[in-house]
Amino acid sequence: MTRWMLPLLLAACATAPKPAAPTDGPPAADDGSTTKEAGAADDSKPVAEVSDGVSDSDLPVIEAIPGELPPELRPENFLPVPFSAAQLSEGFSLGTTLSFDLSGSQTPAMTVDWKVVKHTDKTVDIEFTPKPKEGERPPVNTETFAWGQLESHASFPKNLATRKEMSFTVKAGTFDVWHYEVRPPDGRSIERYYFAKRLPGPPVLHSVEVDGVEVHRMEMLTHSKI
Repeated sequence: MTRWMLPLLLAACATAPKPAAPTDGPPAADDGSTTKEAGAADDSKPVAEVSDGVSDSDLPVIEAIPGELPPELRPENFLPVPFSAAQLSEGFSLGTTLSFDLSGSQTPAMTVDWKVVKHTDKTVDIEFTPKPKEGERPPVNTETFAWGQLESHASFPKNLATRKEMSFTVKAGTFDVWHYEVRPPDGRSIERYYFAKRLPGPPVLHSVEVDGVEVHRMEMLTHSKI
C-alpha cells in the first residue's frame, strides 16, 4: 500500500525503505481508492527499498465494461479513509509543523521535520527537513500534493486490511485513533497505521514488519500550528 506521505520522506532521506509508487485509483470518496503494499526486503545489505515483489508485467490485464470500474477499483471494496480531501485541507493548514522519528532495522535513524509552506484549495506544499543521527544531512526537500492524492494514500482494500478504533500512545501524546492493519498476499509483511482523529494528516505512527522484524517505523514526536 502507498504510505501516507512516505514517498516524500524517502525522496528527502534517499536511503529509507522505498514503497511502490502510487497508481491512479478511483475518484476520491469516503470508501477510498487503491494502493500497493510493501513487502519483503533484502537482508544482505542496507535496504533502500521494501518491494511487494510483483512487477507490473505480472498483473492481470483487466478489460472493464465501458463506464464501469473493475472490481479491484470499486469504492465499495475499500475501507473508509480516515480523512476526506476536504478534511485534510481544513486540518492540515498553512504553518502546520510536524516532527517524526524514523527507525527500524532497515531504516536510517533520523528525525524529519514537516512544514506546510503553501496551501491552496487544490494543493499543499510540504517542506521536509531530514536530520540524521549520524552521517551527512540530506538536503531540504519541498513537494506539492493535491488534496485528493493525499486522501488516496490512506485507502486500503477490504480483502487485505482491517480498521478499528482505539486509544493509542506515541511520543507526541495519547490519541483516539483509527488503526489500519494491512496484510498483503505475500504473507510476510504487515503494515500498521494509526491516524489520530483530531489531527487530519499523516498517521501518528506507521510501521512495516517483514518476517516478524520491524524494518521501518515512523513515529510522531510533535504537532503544532501557527
